[in-house]
Amino acid sequence: FYQEPAAKELVNNWSKLMNELKKYPNERLAYEILNEPYGPGWGLMQRRMLHFIRKNEPERVIFVSPDEGYDVDNCAKFYLHKGDPNLVMTFHYYQPMLASHKKLWGYTGPSHYPGLLFSDEEWDNMSDAEKEIAQWHREQVYDYDYVYNKMRAAADMAEHNGLRLHCGEFGYSKLNIREERLQWFRDIVKAFNECNMAYTVWENWGGDFGPGDWQSRPDEEVIDILMQRE
Repeated sequence: FYQEPAAKELVNNWSKLMNELKKYPNERLAYEILNEPYGPGWGLMQRRMLHFIRKNEPERVIFVSPDEGYDVDNCAKFYLHKGDPNLVMTFHYYQPMLASHKKLWGYTGPSHYPGLLFSDEEWDNMSDAEKEIAQWHREQVYDYDYVYNKMRAAADMAEHNGLRLHCGEFGYSKLNIREERLQWFRDIVKAFNECNMAYTVWENWGGDFGPGDWQSRPDEEVIDILMQRE
């Protein structure tokens, strides 16, 4: 995002988008500047884009991401001028990735939820390639407390800055043990509710993560969990 040709291209693309989308009322359409941004200079680029959009559409709701990427851990580092009531902080949450994305992005070793991802015996039986990926998670306990603390830190940041908060993506692969998957959903939805934040599950029916099977049939257990609003 430090490269000016790319920055100008983003501004130009949004100029074209707004020409097409500004006809839709604010209560029906919101903007998100860029999906899952990550890289040096994003914070400055995002502020530049906000200034550009606000000159043209001062009351449009805009979803903004943390300065250092879309991960929830970066929310506490977020900086933005206060006083804009139409900004919503958004982030994505899939932790622990070794479990939520198991067999989908290169890791095929053991993973469990809640608790430790793998036992000492499972670790000893893992391949060198699996250990290289998994070593950073060997001692970490993943459970409701872990999830809640992540959400609480983000919620505190949002409250301090006068922002609304939204988890724009979360999900857990259907390739994992079903009860572990259901427990992960229970824990994260409970944490969302405790921290009073909005959420949108990834994805729709037929994919690897969402509240349906691969034949696009609804999974009523997952749906019931997702609909539990306190």
